[in-house]
Amino acid sequence: MESTQESAINVMNQDFVKLDRLDGMGTNFNQWKDKFIFFLTALKVTYVLNLDLPVIPPPTKDDSEELRKQQAKREEDEVLCSGHILNTLLDTLYDLFTAVKNPREIWTTLEHKYATQEQGSDKFLVKKYFEFKLDDNSPLIDQIHNLFSISTPQPRSLPKPLERTSLLQTIHTSYVEKRRHDPKSFGMLAEELGGHPQ
Repeated sequence: MESTQESAINVMNQDFVKLDRLDGMGTNFNQWKDKFIFFLTALKVTYVLNLDLPVIPPPTKDDSEELRKQQAKREEDEVLCSGHILNTLLDTLYDLFTAVKNPREIWTTLEHKYATQEQGSDKFLVKKYFEFKLDDNSPLIDQIHNLFSISTPQPRSLPKPLERTSLLQTIHTSYVEKRRHDPKSFGMLAEELGGHPQ
């Protein structure tokens, strides 16, 4: 069985080690996070990011040899993890976190900052969906495509039920009136959207 140092050297020699930098805006946070966790898993140091990781007491002269080895390994893994996190940050973020020695603190700060930003962008996307208005003077199908294209810049899309609900809420009263007089045309619209709304 190879040692941690040997496995780290093997991982460092692989092509996939070139990790993308986390940009200052956090637009690539999810991809960066997934790749980084994979990288730390290959190095066998992901455990140091666990918030429930028990604290190893400071060394004393009465400690057993095994406890000293555990303390040394933990310290080494934390330094390795912190170094790799800092290495993948832009210079401005690097300068902010250089003084922080605990990798869990760096990790949770980054997650909190960029996960909150992502939640904000999701709320903005939902708001854009619900504020969308249909125009009587434009073809309905073109307007539906415009509605669905609102989420195009986002790497993820809204859940299908939310898309359908928001579409139905934005249908102007004239289209509802048309449905009353010509139910067949509304059925065709529902089929084009992927099924009849419930």
